[in-house]
Amino acid sequence: MCRVGKPLMYCRIEIPGLSNGLNMNEKVPKTSDYWYAGEGIEYGQCGITISRMTDRQNGQFKCMLGFSDEQNESHGATIVTVARPPRNRPELTITPEVDPRFGTYTEGTSIKAMCTVTDARPAANLLWFMGDDQITDGVGRPEIVESPTDLFTVHQNLTRRLTWRDNRKDLKCVATHIALDGEMKPTVIQISVRFAPRPVDGIIEQFGFIVGEEGIISVQIHANPKPKLTWIIDQDSFPEGSMDLTQRFEATSARDMGNGTWEAQLRIMRVTAEDVARNYILRARNEVGEQQYTVRISTSAEPQGSLELGTGPIIGIVVAILVLLIIIFMLIFARATGRWCFS
Repeated sequence: MCRVGKPLMYCRIEIPGLSNGLNMNEKVPKTSDYWYAGEGIEYGQCGITISRMTDRQNGQFKCMLGFSDEQNESHGATIVTVARPPRNRPELTITPEVDPRFGTYTEGTSIKAMCTVTDARPAANLLWFMGDDQITDGVGRPEIVESPTDLFTVHQNLTRRLTWRDNRKDLKCVATHIALDGEMKPTVIQISVRFAPRPVDGIIEQFGFIVGEEGIISVQIHANPKPKLTWIIDQDSFPEGSMDLTQRFEATSARDMGNGTWEAQLRIMRVTAEDVARNYILRARNEVGEQQYTVRISTSAEPQGSLELGTGPIIGIVVAILVLLIIIFMLIFARATGRWCFS
């Protein structure tokens, strides 16, 4: 709507898609497509209501205003954008391609992904996800290209160095747009990463074993491809799917837990006091590397909510106690010798 502060003699509006202007005022009969909008041209209001916007109305709207006391007419213009959703789902490409020998990427590989959404008005917004986690690091600025038909194509790059945590996750490009009810169906590429068995911090402790009864040691290993497992008890080593020389320990084959996680189990036929005192070594090896784990078992119940402090915090606490004791000793000594005055 165009507004001025004095009465109009006429109001003429030009809209995209019509070759001729429209004479609009409150006395012009309504049509099914459009009608006058405003309180009246005598109040200086020149507007139009369109019942249903279509693609052909995208563009510049103009209003021409005539006055009874002026020779020249006034005019105003505005750009109206008719939103149009993307025609197709996002196009997603990744370079370099996976290693053809394995059909996977190697951990540490830097990939460059490009997502493209075409023929939208205005340009679509793009979001990146790895699995359920949104990616914000490594996302480039969107590049928007306008076509002669006033439609927009958007390109956006993502650079990412793959880690073992990306294995078996879906890289997703999601397009959102004002003309869409919700999100457009994303384009997905599953990422597979080769990596050596992952280390763990320190010794793995497992609780709740009962002397005289069967016990199960269970260790989860992150690796891709599947690792080969070997258990070492004292000087005896034996692979998964077999038993030790004493026939008291049985190593089951690695069980696939999904997403590059494997479960290794060692069954103790009957737990003895000696079993509680020994270390159990698990060696996991695949084509990428090898890792060794040390397990200890206990007949105690697993601690609930125990406070675990590292070496650093413990040293800090000890030093603080010593400083406090020194200060107390100095105060007692000074008072006893009369070197400081105390009221």
